[in-house]
Amino acid sequence: MIYDGAGGDCTSMWESYHPLAMTKAGPPEKYCIGQVRNYKSFYSWDGEFYKTVKEKVEALIPKKKRRNEIKVFLKALILIVLYFFGLYSYIFYCNLWATIFYSVICGQIGVQIMHDGNHGAFSSSKLLTYIAGYTLDLLGSTSVVYRRSHNFGHHGCVNHFELDRYLLYRFFF
Repeated sequence: MIYDGAGGDCTSMWESYHPLAMTKAGPPEKYCIGQVRNYKSFYSWDGEFYKTVKEKVEALIPKKKRRNEIKVFLKALILIVLYFFGLYSYIFYCNLWATIFYSVICGQIGVQIMHDGNHGAFSSSKLLTYIAGYTLDLLGSTSVVYRRSHNFGHHGCVNHFELDRYLLYRFFF
């Protein structure tokens, strides 16, 4: 049992974040601080489904391509340049096309850069990853609150219909 997040169980986050070989060994003892009384996990890590999904993802994205990929850095640089161009267009022209362009670029920064940065997956450099996470602050929000609410509120119970807060705000198509 990994215990974090103001008394919440983080074992499911550890299981989902780490490669299959690491999860088989179990969490390091220094992170395990006890058991939650009357706790029932709503995930099963022993089934074939989880193992198969992990194996397919790890085969699709080899370890050497998970961080420090030049394409990711280039994409981030292009998006940041386009962000400032979009901001300039929005401020000085303030028309429908400038608004749409700026909105799309802001969304892409959130999805492409900020999300990876706040998960610690942007780069092996802690400084670059930290900066990537803080691109959310460029957009007028706060990455500190996002990291806490997203990582514990969503990744602690991904796709659990009753517990995953992100399912409350999504429309089902």
